[in-house]
Amino acid sequence: MSTPSDSPSSLSDITAELGVAAARGVNYNRVGELLLRPDEALFRRLACGSLLAEVEQVRCALLDGTCTGEADAALEALKCETERVAAAGLPTLEEEYDTTFGHAAAVDHPPHEMHYTAGNLFQQTHDLSDVNGFYRAFGVDVPTASHERPDHVGIEMEFLGLLCVKEASAVRDGLTAQRSTTQAAQRRFLAEHLGGFVPALHRQIEERGRSSFYCAVLRFASALIDEDCVRLGIPLEERRRHHFVAPPPPEPEDGSCFGCSVGELGNEGGDS
Repeated sequence: MSTPSDSPSSLSDITAELGVAAARGVNYNRVGELLLRPDEALFRRLACGSLLAEVEQVRCALLDGTCTGEADAALEALKCETERVAAAGLPTLEEEYDTTFGHAAAVDHPPHEMHYTAGNLFQQTHDLSDVNGFYRAFGVDVPTASHERPDHVGIEMEFLGLLCVKEASAVRDGLTAQRSTTQAAQRRFLAEHLGGFVPALHRQIEERGRSSFYCAVLRFASALIDEDCVRLGIPLEERRRHHFVAPPPPEPEDGSCFGCSVGELGNEGGDS
């Protein structure tokens, strides 16, 4: 049984741990929303400033002392880009989304993780199955109405946000085993999926000079992931390497095959 002098310290620790997990959940969920196709509801929250204000508030109130300079700078850049697209209107934001993640643009920088894992179809199938396994383990069903694959960057970011929310609930309710389970899942999902995928996608879009808004979103997402890898003790060498795997060129009309091995070649790049 704890002594009275122990209780305030323990309560303070629990409150801080709950706050950090909840703040991380907000960060990931809001960035996940920004990486999905924009609609009127999202645009209104961007235009009035409430979406990024929420992110900024929880970072200041709950993550004080653990934020990095890169993430703060990335958030400021994202705020500037948000002001630009808010002034331009929803059609401009929709056009930038299509330019960045639409069917034609996705040939160069698709928003789906499996295009950054391997040129081998069997490996990609295994990786997609692993992502779906995470979702099933935590009762997540990607709604068909979203028209997005489970490995879409926005879906994966929102899933990580859900894990953080579940951790916060476990801390609040004193469920030690459940908290350990959600933390282990976060660590593995970052190390094997988002920790390599998001920086690779950011590089791909930045190199091709696509939408400055979505480049800013991905810069902030990468900074959040870097913060969390430090927080969860994931060294760089544990983060799986992700490189864009270019699709093979279309077959020529005469039926001959050329460049059949192109799909096995990834873009040059550094470690994630």
